[in-house]
Amino acid sequence: MTDGPDAATVAAGDRLRPLAAEALINGCDCSALTFDDTAELQARETPLGQERVLEAVEFATGIARSGYNLYVMGSAGVGKHRLLKDLLAERAASQPPPSDWCYVADFANPDRPNALEFPPGRGRELQRDMRQLVEDLLTSLPAAFHSDEYRRRAQEIQAEFKGREEEAAAEIGRHAAERSVALLHTPTGYSLAPLKDGKVLNATEFEALEDEERNRLQAAMDVIKDELRTVLGHVPLWQRESRQRFRELDSDITQLAVSQLMADLQRRYADLPEVHAYLRAVATDVIENGELFRSLSEQDSPDPDDPRFLRYRVNLLVGKEDGSGAPVVFVDNPTYQNLVGRIEHLAHMGTLTTNFTLIKPGALHCANGGYLIVDVDKLLMQP
Repeated sequence: MTDGPDAATVAAGDRLRPLAAEALINGCDCSALTFDDTAELQARETPLGQERVLEAVEFATGIARSGYNLYVMGSAGVGKHRLLKDLLAERAASQPPPSDWCYVADFANPDRPNALEFPPGRGRELQRDMRQLVEDLLTSLPAAFHSDEYRRRAQEIQAEFKGREEEAAAEIGRHAAERSVALLHTPTGYSLAPLKDGKVLNATEFEALEDEERNRLQAAMDVIKDELRTVLGHVPLWQRESRQRFRELDSDITQLAVSQLMADLQRRYADLPEVHAYLRAVATDVIENGELFRSLSEQDSPDPDDPRFLRYRVNLLVGKEDGSGAPVVFVDNPTYQNLVGRIEHLAHMGTLTTNFTLIKPGALHCANGGYLIVDVDKLLMQP
């Protein structure tokens, strides 16, 4: 025998009833919808069920004072980072962009570069302008020193000092001739020789003279020798004066070329006093070191990236590309260097060197004037 259905099964069967297909569908009245296709709908800008989060972020970011931070906590995988970045990016887009910051050389203190603040976009502009300035100097300064004006003034200086020496030598020559002494110009300088009847005597002929005549000529040569020594003592002074005159000429020519190139720059940055002062210092340094631009040989192709012109570069530490809105920076690996920046070094012959162009920004620099998002767990794990 087999057992029949128990009482519970019979009771459940009494309650079961078949359903029609229409009863299995959650119907929607399409006539009540205001669109024909879901492609017409805009994506929801706020996450579902996160109204309090939005209010907290809105309140926190509305405190425009230093010393306030927003701490966000939640379960892993709920989209905290993306939500916060999207909310901050939307708010930052309507805020003014931060200043540009640049490092430039301090020519008086090479080990202590100057940090300059610029309105947004002006720092990158100066970086381009200084590179263009070096390119222009590499062509204009050599051209200025090959100009007709420079050659004319250089020839005048040479002629003046050559004339002084020749005039002094001619004066001594006249005095020597009056005393029957010849002043001879040799490759090594000047020398004296006795004269008789207009003829230069050699050593044998001189010794063959009578004692009185020989003594007279010897005394005359001693007098002329003293005069010549006095004149020759002035030659180093004249040469030093000549070099100084050439330095002044070089400075004048360099200053003229530099002033023409710097005039437009100084006018464009006249509203920024610190930048204007930097440009004046650049002009002074170029004038003092004009030989940097003149020493290039014809085989050298002018290159503004030449290390010799590193002193005139602009290190753009912070500068927003588009120049719109405040920055939103997320630091995935909040190490000390990633936050505060670093100074890089170059290895040369076993020695590490650095300069102001190797100063690199950190997240704190890049987020200045905007928002910095840091993973607190990772931050606290850093030593």
